[in-house]
Amino acid sequence: VFPESNGKALVGVKAFNAIVTISTWNEETGDRSRMLKNVQAAFELSLRRDGIIVDTNAQNYLFCRLSFAEAFSLVAYSYTVEYYTIASAGVRRLQWMRHGIVTVGRNNLLEEDVAKDCTKLVANEWLKQNPK
Repeated sequence: VFPESNGKALVGVKAFNAIVTISTWNEETGDRSRMLKNVQAAFELSLRRDGIIVDTNAQNYLFCRLSFAEAFSLVAYSYTVEYYTIASAGVRRLQWMRHGIVTVGRNNLLEEDVAKDCTKLVANEWLKQNPK
């Protein structure tokens, strides 16, 4: 099953090592390191609020991958959430993924909103696969 259709891979997963990455960034948009730090904190908090345990020692890796572009005071960003497990020899194996794209005015670009975009994707599927 292709990872985008593999929500069942999330069944029984209790904890994730949650990691935010930014692959493309325009300096006009602001401070990249501040954005990364704040999105990371907001991503972890949002996951916890949805009942997902965040543990840096977990062998289940959850990436929120971001890419930003800006033109004429508009910021477009794509976000991809990927869930990996560790296979033999320490190789990460992609199990599940979802993605989206957003356009906002530069003054409306908030770290919390960026983090929530990633969180919504995984939380909706995780809650569907792990009903309480």
